Amino acid sequence: LAAQTDATVVILMGVEKLTQIVEVYKKAGKDETAIALIQNGTLATQNLAIGTIETIEEIAAEEKIKAPAVIVIGEVVKQHNEFPVALTNLNYLFN
Repeated sequence: LAAQTDATVVILMGVEKLTQIVEVYKKAGKDETAIALIQNGTLATQNLAIGTIETIEEIAAEEKIKAPAVIVIGEVVKQHNEFPVALTNLNYLFN
């Protein structure tokens, strides 16, 4: 149900279910929705994976994201300074 809205969604302890979460969002046509996985947030050992529903599994594997982690899905993720510029401003590609 949450995947059918434009609401920001926060999932605690969901890393083990990331594949299923991605499938739900893809079925809802939300492939380009921004998503972040935050492991050990606020700690010196914080690890972060930021991308879209389409790309997050690969990025999470590259960043070696493991539980415990928080998943944040929605437009708010685009506010993070590490969100890819090309995904937030396609004019960047053509200038």
